[in-house]
Formats: sequence, C-alpha cells, structure tokens
Amino acid sequence: MGTNNLTSIATIDNLSTRIRAPGYLILTIAAVTPLFDFAANVFPVHFADPSWRFGVLGLLGGFGMVIIVQLFFLFALAAMSNDRRVLITIGVIAALAAVLMLASSVSFSLDGLQTRARVNVQLLKRFDYAIVQGFSKLVLSLIASAALSRACFKAARGTGAIRVKSVPAPVIVARPAAGRPGGVSDIQGR
Repeated sequence: MGTNNLTSIATIDNLSTRIRAPGYLILTIAAVTPLFDFAANVFPVHFADPSWRFGVLGLLGGFGMVIIVQLFFLFALAAMSNDRRVLITIGVIAALAAVLMLASSVSFSLDGLQTRARVNVQLLKRFDYAIVQGFSKLVLSLIASAALSRACFKAARGTGAIRVKSVPAPVIVARPAAGRPGGVSDIQGR
C-alpha cells in the first residue's frame, strides 16, 4: 500500500509538470479569445445611449461566465502545480471581474429601466425576460468570480492548494521472541 501511494504521488507530480506549460498556454488563449469576440460585438461605441449600454452589459453576462470557467481551469492547473504566482494572478483577475460584474449588474438594471420606456407594448414581456436573464447572468458571474478569487487566495496561502504529503516510513511490528530481553525480535529471527 505504501508503494502505491509513492507511485501515485510521483505520477501526479510528473503529470502536472508535463501539462503545466501547454495547459497554461491553451487555457489562457481560451480565456482571452472571448474578449475579442465581445469587443467585436460592441463596436461602434455609443456610451450615451442606454439601449446600447443595456445590450453590451447583457452580452457581458454571457461572455463573462465563459471567461470565468477558463479561469477556473487555470486555477485547477495552478493548484495542482502548486504555482503560487499564478494563483495570485488569477485571484486578482477574478476579484476585478467580480467588481466589474457588480458595477455592470447595477448599470444593467438602470439602463434596462430607461430602455423599457421605449419598448413597444407588444414586446414588453420579451424585454422583461431579457432583463431578468441578463441580470441573472451578471449576478451569477459575480458570485462565481468572487468564489474563484477567494479560492485562489486561499490556495496561494497554502490552506487550499493541493499539497503532496510525504509518506511516512512503514512501521514494522514483530512478535516478541521467547527468551529475548525486552521482548524485541530481530528481523532475521535469531
């Protein structure tokens, strides 16, 4: 049983070493790519128009969750590799995302109310559904970002990271030999 633990620890360490660099690269690309898609969908910029802001923030809720999922996978890889710097970096990014999602959810609600006044009466139910859906995505992204940030900082402190524990030396218990002082038997049976 002790040998199996040593083998599994060596395998996990070997696996994390092998997948670390390509994993960071692939997951970072997967996290950054939605930002380009998001940017392509929001141009041309019209900050003064509440309906434009409403649409942009609605998109942010969907794109934000995709990015947070990729950050979670980066977190898992960093925790498995015991990479403290990456854990702190992901924690900061997730904390900033949480603040962005909080501000966006408030702005989304206000812009939704302003835009609702211009919506055709026949489309109000669909518009109200879009408000609830967009707001829900932003709040869920906020919760996920905050939880991920907390987990990253906890793991970076060493209380939540995956740590490989040393395997204790096996204890050999032998029956006391008859006539030996102290009842201790040697391994060769003399």
